[in-house]
Amino acid sequence: MIMSISVKIQEELLALQGPFEQEIDRPVDEAVIERLMKLAEFRKAYDENGMQVEDFITFGSSNRTIDQFINDGWNPLASKKR
Repeated sequence: MIMSISVKIQEELLALQGPFEQEIDRPVDEAVIERLMKLAEFRKAYDENGMQVEDFITFGSSNRTIDQFINDGWNPLASKKR
């Protein structure tokens, strides 16, 4: 898993005091999954075959990430004069 975390959030996370437990392998309650499966966007993301490659560009989470990268990252950087 790769995460791009802003400097502000990195600093906040680094300031937290442990101990911390690894939770990634902890099973999710099946009732929670059942409830989430009622949401079309969740089903697309959760199901291994929920989307085709060409669907990612219009998928909500992917679209938001791309938009945020371009509008909050790339465009301001590209507009700086050298």
